[in-house]
Amino acid sequence: MYYPIMMQGKQINALVVGGGKVGYRKCKTLLEAGAQVTVIAPTLNKEFLTLINQYPEQLTVQWSKFHPKFLNRPYHLVFAATNSKEVQTRIHLHCRAKGLLCNDTANGKKSDFINCLYTETEEVVLAFSTKGNGPKILQEMKEDFQDRYEKQWAKRVREYGEERRSRLRRGEQACT
Repeated sequence: MYYPIMMQGKQINALVVGGGKVGYRKCKTLLEAGAQVTVIAPTLNKEFLTLINQYPEQLTVQWSKFHPKFLNRPYHLVFAATNSKEVQTRIHLHCRAKGLLCNDTANGKKSDFINCLYTETEEVVLAFSTKGNGPKILQEMKEDFQDRYEKQWAKRVREYGEERRSRLRRGEQACT
């Protein structure tokens, strides 16, 4: 059973092992959220060049294959995003031994945590997950929500927030 949380991106120190498409996507969303990210890979997908140039203060690259010594830094999250099941398993086992949370990007069922696809407005963040069962359908779910409900719910949440703040200013009990 999963426990859903949202983390402040600027508080995250993450390790991404793998320089392919999946590693790039994980890295990109972490960096956009403000996280500090270290990528370990012998080679990087060319898309990483954009991230290296755009986030020089947040992104560190170690041009190497994975070695357990790389887990000696205090990472909050580790993403195993290689193209080898054996390496993915090794990363996860070493993370477990060190008490680090690891996401095996090839196997959500083995992961300590999974990522959600999300949509965000000024008022609302809504996350979607298939619990690792069908990541490709998530985009369809997100778009369906955006098309049908996003504006309606954003407006309701904005109005509710205004009422709540107004009550608090007047010293009344806030809406819950």
